[in-house]
Amino acid sequence: MMIKKKFMIKIENKVYSWQVNWELKSLTYNELFQIIESMISKRIIDDMQNKKFEIKIENNFYNDFFIDSVDIIAILINLDVLFQNVSPTEKSVFPTNKVNEIKLVGDLFDLIYHTLLNLEATNSSLNLKLQLKSILDEKK
Repeated sequence: MMIKKKFMIKIENKVYSWQVNWELKSLTYNELFQIIESMISKRIIDDMQNKKFEIKIENNFYNDFFIDSVDIIAILINLDVLFQNVSPTEKSVFPTNKVNEIKLVGDLFDLIYHTLLNLEATNSSLNLKLQLKSILDEKK
């Protein structure tokens, strides 16, 4: 499945693989972005109470939201809790050892996208899709 042109934003001279070819079967771009947006919003809501903000794939965590590596680890931990029933093992789903590589919302999206791709390889896509859809339904 090809990503629509509106997602083909060159982000700090990066083109992510998911921008060219969407391989994830369990979630669409919008569904995955909705989950990530929710986690980021929860993290910054206290700091930006009276400020308007829009989360975009090209946002820089520190420059746009004052989110540092500690906050990014907290987001990954929250995502881990959210996705704990999706993983066939009890191990952490999202690698925190790559936190220094996450500067943009697109970097976080990329990490989660590839983690979910790996989960699809070890779990049936249909089963994973049903579990992820239930997570999205809970968020509404």
